[in-house]
Amino acid sequence: MIRYICWTPQRRDAFIHLCQHSQPDEPTFLPIAANLTRWNSDFLAIRRALQLRNPLELFISRHQWEGLSKDQLDPEDWKELQDILAILQPFHKATLGLEGHRGNGVLYEIFPVMDTLLEHLENAKQLYTASESTPYLLQSIDLSWKKLNKYYALTEFNPVLYAAVALHPSMKYEYFEIAWEAWIVQARTITTQLWRTFASSQASVTSSTTSMQNTSRSSSATTVMVDQPTPDSALTSWKNKRRPRQSQNRDELDEFTTTDTIDSLVNPRIWWIQHKNDYPKLALLALGILAIPAMSAEVERVFSSTGLLITDRRNRLKEDIIEAVECLKSWQKEGAGIVMFKELDQLQDMLTQLEQKANLDGVSEST
Repeated sequence: MIRYICWTPQRRDAFIHLCQHSQPDEPTFLPIAANLTRWNSDFLAIRRALQLRNPLELFISRHQWEGLSKDQLDPEDWKELQDILAILQPFHKATLGLEGHRGNGVLYEIFPVMDTLLEHLENAKQLYTASESTPYLLQSIDLSWKKLNKYYALTEFNPVLYAAVALHPSMKYEYFEIAWEAWIVQARTITTQLWRTFASSQASVTSSTTSMQNTSRSSSATTVMVDQPTPDSALTSWKNKRRPRQSQNRDELDEFTTTDTIDSLVNPRIWWIQHKNDYPKLALLALGILAIPAMSAEVERVFSSTGLLITDRRNRLKEDIIEAVECLKSWQKEGAGIVMFKELDQLQDMLTQLEQKANLDGVSEST
């Protein structure tokens, strides 16, 4: 039916005209056909069909002689579409949240989203088992739960996902204690192993850096008397004496996870930047993990946006200008207050001047 309506311009115009007369107070849309390559395409197609229910029924009734009588939906069919829409709606919201289109989807949101979706499917299965629903709907819910649970089990092999939750100041191990009461020991073990591996690597880097500095100082010590320290070294020694000593056995992860969680924390990365002196090594690990996007959708959008920026007349832009432009565009989309329309206008004027200059250079070279 959707393919029939959208096949020719005449049919599309006829359907739009029918929408304007049957739903004058509603916006005019064309139906959407689902496909296998677009995320949530079934949800979007069903939602649009329910919005256009009256125009679709009128269109089918007026074109029954063209073979559309078999596509006529009865009230039970529309009820099933509403049920399917209610089942798929949380998946659509989760996709928008994790892909960064409605925010910055990050790793610590993966476990809560998957837990919520699994619980949603379990509730849906109980709901439609008690009601008079078609058997295929229950089978679809069961298959969806099994598929989602399969990917949930694969998270066991990714310790970064556990660490992303544990290093969030508002979640820590409390999330696992509430949502994963039987798996709290596993979450602690995996996070601790990752932290110890990272801390040992940082310790080796620090020791190698210190040895290199000592070597460079000893090589230049021939011009300095050993028993007379330089002013810089004396000042450094005095600072070290005044600096409070930290225990060599201090575990930053244990110290962080044993403190109380922070409620209503919007951006954990800002918190770690503010407390990087309290947890020097753990802050490096946290900032690295919390900067990882949950999905690659936003990164792919940046590549597409960059491709639109670099045209044939802008092929001489350097990487710093390209990076600045993409940052400004991203900040504007996210509603950041540091981007002003005046700055964007100045940037557009600069690009226009570069294009004009490139055109003049091309004309002079041709002459």
